[in-house]
Amino acid sequence: MQFRFRDLGSSNGSWVNGTRVEEAPLKEGDVISVGTTQLVVRRITAVQAKPLQTAQQPRAEPVWKTPQPPEGEELFVEKVLHRIHKDLEALWKQHDVLTEQLKTAMQDDERGKMDSAHEVIHESLRSIESALKNLDKDQRRMKALQAAAVMINRVTDLKGRLNAILDLAIEIMEADCGFLILYDEKTQKTTVALHRGMGIFDESSDKEVDAIIAESATPSMSIAREVLRTGRSIAVTDLRRGSQFDGALSVMVQGVLAVLCAPMMFDEQLIGLIYVDFRDVRKLVSRRIGPGDRELFEALASLSATAIQNAKFFRNIRLEVERRSNLQRYLSPELVDQVIGQNRALNLEATRRRASVLFCDIRNFTTFAENTEPGQLIRQLNHYFTVMLKAITAETGSLDKFLGDGLMAFFGPLVELENSEVAAVRAACQMQCSMAEINKSWSREQWQGFEVGVGINVGEVVAGNLGSMERLEYTVIGDAVNVASRLSGAAQPGQILVTQAVAERLPPGQFQVRPLEPIRLKGKSEKVAVFEIGY
Repeated sequence: MQFRFRDLGSSNGSWVNGTRVEEAPLKEGDVISVGTTQLVVRRITAVQAKPLQTAQQPRAEPVWKTPQPPEGEELFVEKVLHRIHKDLEALWKQHDVLTEQLKTAMQDDERGKMDSAHEVIHESLRSIESALKNLDKDQRRMKALQAAAVMINRVTDLKGRLNAILDLAIEIMEADCGFLILYDEKTQKTTVALHRGMGIFDESSDKEVDAIIAESATPSMSIAREVLRTGRSIAVTDLRRGSQFDGALSVMVQGVLAVLCAPMMFDEQLIGLIYVDFRDVRKLVSRRIGPGDRELFEALASLSATAIQNAKFFRNIRLEVERRSNLQRYLSPELVDQVIGQNRALNLEATRRRASVLFCDIRNFTTFAENTEPGQLIRQLNHYFTVMLKAITAETGSLDKFLGDGLMAFFGPLVELENSEVAAVRAACQMQCSMAEINKSWSREQWQGFEVGVGINVGEVVAGNLGSMERLEYTVIGDAVNVASRLSGAAQPGQILVTQAVAERLPPGQFQVRPLEPIRLKGKSEKVAVFEIGY
C-alpha cells in the first residue's frame, strides 16, 4: 500500500529527506522533518499491524455528514445524492460486518493476504466517499450561485446591487474581507466602489485611494492590478509559503493568508473586479481553497458583471426618461431626440443671450379663412404648421409659439449653435420650398392654397421661463424679437427678409442675398437695412 505525506498548512513548512514539500509519496527509510521533530518511515509486519476495524471498534466518522432530505419539494439531483449516500452507508455497515467475520474465520497464514484485500476495499470506499463529498459540494455551490443571482437581481439600484454582490461573495466563499473595483474604459479610471474590512481604504480621500490602487506594494493591490491588466482571475491558496505577490509582507502587515480575485467581464469588456481574502488560519485550514472555489468565484464575478451592467442600463433609461420629460416642456419631440442623441447641453437659466428670431405668417389669411369651410381650414392649417415645424427643428430651432396663422421660432438660446443666423435662414428657405410643395398637393385636391412671408433678425434677447405659477413657457423677448416680427409683416408672399446683422453673418456664396431699399418699421425712428434671401 502506498502512503503519502501532506502538509496541512504549517507555518514553518515540512521537509522530506531535506526537501520542502506540500505533498509527497513515502517509502521506507524516508525522514520527515516538521519543526524540530523528525520521523523515520519504517515498514512493519502484518502481525504488528493495527487491528482491523470491527463493529466493536467502529471506524472514524467521515468529516462529511449525510445530508437530510430538503423540506418541501426535492430537486432531482438532491434526491439522487441522498440515495447514493444511503447506499454508501449500507456498504460501510456490510464492510464492518464482513471484517469481523473474516477476523474470526481466517487462519493466521491467510491473514496477511486478507489484510491487503481489506485495505484495497477500505481505500475504495474512502475514495467513493471523497468523490461523493466533492459532488455534493459542487451541487451546494450551484445552489449558492442560483440563490446569489436571485438576491442580486432583487435589488434594482446600482448601489444596492454592488453591496449585495460583495456581501454575497464574502458569505459564499466564507472569506473575511473584500472589495469591489469598477473600471471605466472611456476614462481608464478605476474606482473602489465599496469594501469590507479593508483598513487600507479607511479614511482615505479619493486621490489617496487612486494612489493606493496604482502604487501600493501590498499583495491585495498587486493582485488587483494584475487582474485588471490581464483580465484573468488569480487564486493564491497560501501566501505564507511565498508568492510573486510578496507573501511575507501580507502576513506581517495585512494578515492575509489566501486570496481570490476575479475580473468582472461583460461582452468581453472589463468593467471591474471582485476581491476577497482569508485571514483566519483555523477557518482556512478547515476549508482549504481548491479549483472548485476558483471556478465558483469566477462564475459569481461573471454573474455580477451582468447584474451591474443591467443596473447601469436601467439607471440610464430612467435618467433619459426624466431628461426627455423635462426637454419636452421646451422642445419638439424631434428636437428632443436630436439634443439627447448628440448629448447637447440645454440652457434654461433666465439670462441675456444672443439669438436669431424667425417669424412666419400667412399672407391674405383673412380672405382665405372667410372662403374656407371651418373643418377644411383647420386641416390645412395643421398640415401647414406640421411642415413648418419640421423645417425649424431640422435646424435645431425651437418653436416659441403658434400665432393664429403664423408662428415664432428662435435659434440659439436653448441649444448652443455655432451660427444661429445660418440655421435660421436655412430653416426659412426650407419653409418656403415646403410651402410650394404643399400648394401643389392641395391643388391636386382642388383646395385653395396660400403663401407665407418670413422675417429674421438677430440680437440680444432676454430668455427664460415666462408666465404664471400655473403655466410657464420658455420664451425670448426684446427689441430683436420685435424687429423680426415687423420684418415678417413687411415680407411679400413667398419672400424671406433679413436684417443687415443677419446678412453679415452668412458665409459668402452659401445663400442668394440681395440688398433691398431700407424700410421703416414700426417703433424704429430710422429706416432699417433689409436683405432678401433667394431660395
